[in-house]
Amino acid sequence: MNNIKRILDSIAFYSSYSMVGFNEAYDVVYSKGYILDDIELIKQKLMELSSKKEIILHVSDDIVCKVNEITIDTELLYVCMGTQPFLDGQYDDPFIQENGKFFDGLNSDIVVMKNKQVIFRNKKVLELLGLKEDESMSSHLKFQTQSSLEVFNNFLDTKSNGELILEIISKDDKVHLAKTAISCIKYNGEYYHISIVKDVTQIKEIEEKYIAEIDYLRYSIKAIDEGVIVVGSNNIITMFNKAASDLSGISPIDAFDKNVTDVIKILDKDKRTISYIDEDKLKIKDSYLDRDDGMLWNIAFSIDSVYNDDKMFLGKVITIVDISEIKRREKEILYLSYHDVLTGLYNRSYLEETIQRLDTPRQVPFSVIMGDVNGLKMTNDVFGHDEGDNLLRNVSKILKNISRSEDIVGRWGGDEFVILLPKTSEEEVHMITKRIIRAFEDIDDSYNIQGIVPSISLGYGVKKTFETDIFETLKIAESNMYKRKMLTKDSVHNSVIVSMKTALYEKSHETEEHTNRLYSTCLKVAKHYDLNSDEFSDLELLCMLHDVGKIGIPDGILKYQGPLNETQWEEMKRHTEVGYRIALATPGLKKVANYILSHHEHYDGSGYPKGLSGDKIPLLNRIMSVADSFDAMTNDRVYKKAMSKEEAFLELKNCSGSQFDPKIVDLFISENSEI
Repeated sequence: MNNIKRILDSIAFYSSYSMVGFNEAYDVVYSKGYILDDIELIKQKLMELSSKKEIILHVSDDIVCKVNEITIDTELLYVCMGTQPFLDGQYDDPFIQENGKFFDGLNSDIVVMKNKQVIFRNKKVLELLGLKEDESMSSHLKFQTQSSLEVFNNFLDTKSNGELILEIISKDDKVHLAKTAISCIKYNGEYYHISIVKDVTQIKEIEEKYIAEIDYLRYSIKAIDEGVIVVGSNNIITMFNKAASDLSGISPIDAFDKNVTDVIKILDKDKRTISYIDEDKLKIKDSYLDRDDGMLWNIAFSIDSVYNDDKMFLGKVITIVDISEIKRREKEILYLSYHDVLTGLYNRSYLEETIQRLDTPRQVPFSVIMGDVNGLKMTNDVFGHDEGDNLLRNVSKILKNISRSEDIVGRWGGDEFVILLPKTSEEEVHMITKRIIRAFEDIDDSYNIQGIVPSISLGYGVKKTFETDIFETLKIAESNMYKRKMLTKDSVHNSVIVSMKTALYEKSHETEEHTNRLYSTCLKVAKHYDLNSDEFSDLELLCMLHDVGKIGIPDGILKYQGPLNETQWEEMKRHTEVGYRIALATPGLKKVANYILSHHEHYDGSGYPKGLSGDKIPLLNRIMSVADSFDAMTNDRVYKKAMSKEEAFLELKNCSGSQFDPKIVDLFISENSEI
């Protein structure tokens, strides 16, 4: 059968006629051309013939066939060829006669025009329209716009080339959108317009759908709050939505068709420039948009590459999200978690974390200052807590203003404040403490609250080696702070000292004048030693309270006018231990307690209660022992008259090396010779 079809195709190709082939059973084995619709009629007429060799068969008034009886591969066939050529008789133009077969064999829809008339349309066009060869095309063509018609006529008039979009209505009334490419050629002095018609209905539908989707996407991108930038494969901006414009401060018009790296500059969280455009995919949660106006906008930034189904690179989509509000809230939460709400200083939680974080060898010496506000309870009780809060705020302001930038100032709790000073020696912290005290002394009236001027008691501790526990240093600072508070006249803690002194003065021969003289003469000697402020505070408290234990001694012994017997003397010696216990039970006096216990020790070890000797006796005790004895000798008592200064000096020298430290005796006499 294949061989039969090939031979019949050859016959049909080299002839210009419609053709149908039958076998002996009158089954159709081949067909071509305009007579296809009348095959059954041709078959009926053919079967009526007695002979079928080269016979002219009159099928109807319109159809006349030439019949040939041929044998192919032993199979008898009847080949009926229409007496009219395959091309309609009207297509007798020489150009069509020469090229018609070629046009008809093409897989494209071809229409040929001459003198603005259609002179040829191939089978593909007829199939598109659902027409027969003898049916006109004119009623099935429709120009999409009037301008399209004018352009078409212009092509024909000017013999030019171009493209048009036409609406073609098929026989079943279906509208097809056709793209027509028109070419003008000259043949034998005549002009012909050859139109290649392509049905683009489906393509157009897809295109319109795609455009609609693109428009929807474009409008959606414009509407969203996040900044979206679309760039092509050449990094040129093709889309720049309103949010991107608002964030960058650049209008979409100014951004369009620019290289994205010239428009959008991104910095990392450390404010270093990021080269992002070569990245296939990049996401940065915390970055900055560097605007042309110098502003830095806190953003989340991402870039994603776009590929089609064939994995061809198309461009990139950049997303910019404003996170400045989120960062502001995060900072606010972080601030509240580490700051005291009332004062704005760091809170205790932050201070404790920072102490542990900074507790490294690099930060040694590490100094800590602890302060306690004087008079807060009284302010709260008398004027209300609002005024108490104002007092704390004022103290905080002063501490913050006077501290160095590297110092860490915080509220420890209640009326207590802490200043952390990494890499700060004892000499430096001593000077800083003095500077803070002066700042409180020099404040103006604006800090005055109902007659109460802010004041603070300070104490410090120094971690001199890494091995020292930093929290022990903090305890030392606290202890020293309480000692200073004891000495502060406006301090509530000072009332404890006042009470002890009052009880002591009432039971013994001690007086406040004695205490003041004692401290004054001790200072003259103490200045020759490298004492810090806390040690001077200890010395002052020792001068005040060294005999506080006499509170627990019976009056009969304290006020006895003559020499004490052994039993009485043993009872009297108990006052050092009693004083020690009183000090231990009093906040801020624990360190002074040891000084009180040792204030009757002798240089040669003959003293009490421990029999300490030489340098084993604390320096402050050795200084005060000389000063106390001198004051007792040079001032009247109820049981004896005062001796002269020279007599007292002589007595001190006589006891030098036994009761007193010889060096201190010499210093004392030297410093007090002019008294």
